[in-house]
Amino acid sequence: MKVENITIVVIVALSVVLNICLIAVLLQKTLRYTFMHYFLFNMALCSLFQGLLAYPLELSSLLKGRKKMDFECLMGAILVFGLALVVIWTIALLSIDRVLAMKFPYLYKRCIRNKKRFVFLSITFTWLIGGFWALTPLLGWSSYQKEMKPSHRCNINFRSKDPVNMSYLCSLMVTCYVVPVTIMISSLTLVKKSLRKMSIYAEKRVGRRASLSLDAQRCEKRQTLLTLLMIFSFFYAWTPYTIVVTFLMLDKSVPPTVYTIAALNAKTSSFYCPLLYGFVYKPLRSTFKSAVSKIMV
Repeated sequence: MKVENITIVVIVALSVVLNICLIAVLLQKTLRYTFMHYFLFNMALCSLFQGLLAYPLELSSLLKGRKKMDFECLMGAILVFGLALVVIWTIALLSIDRVLAMKFPYLYKRCIRNKKRFVFLSITFTWLIGGFWALTPLLGWSSYQKEMKPSHRCNINFRSKDPVNMSYLCSLMVTCYVVPVTIMISSLTLVKKSLRKMSIYAEKRVGRRASLSLDAQRCEKRQTLLTLLMIFSFFYAWTPYTIVVTFLMLDKSVPPTVYTIAALNAKTSSFYCPLLYGFVYKPLRSTFKSAVSKIMV
């Protein structure tokens, strides 16, 4: 079995195990649900579908090694592509959630009063945007094709210079990379400033060493760390792949090994996102440890 295939098997195993753990933690009745928890659940569920459905279909197609596109290969490509976009935009929504909570508390409270509607519309948006970009190639805006050797993986047609195909690729790049990146960087800047103001205000009111001031400082560090991890995870997973795809769009030569590594690197987001967004978040981490200790006993 090729190294690529073995890597996909490992990614599938980690994605399924870690996302099932995260979903189990999020379903704990003792957990008080916030917008973040709903977005985490959506991301974990989507990543679980990647591990259970999308990647196994792609792996099966790779193992068969057929040079012509079949239904299995096409479905694998649609699921891998669409679910990845759902995860990307869920991460962007997590960024927006932090900004609303820290920078616009009154607006955030209004959203909380209509939590069910806000959550429903937000999560529906992520699935609609993922479905839109994954399915429109079937309707003639771009297309799916077999990739370069040696993998013969199915994916979006990144090589065609047809105006219709180029309009799809440019729109996709802006909508699913440039816009999320802009949201994340803007969120980091705004959250950092808001938390710093909170810390300074607490110091002036009650003193640097008071519990309220120390809590504000800890909150600043924790939230900033989480936001940094969020941005880092997105860049780490998708920037190499985006660069490779851009080279293909510009009709530049890309070694198959480089392309394969970039594609596999993007797939790892399905298992390290639960680690960053779930287990690093203290309430979820505490609940997870409690659940594990009960199982061990």
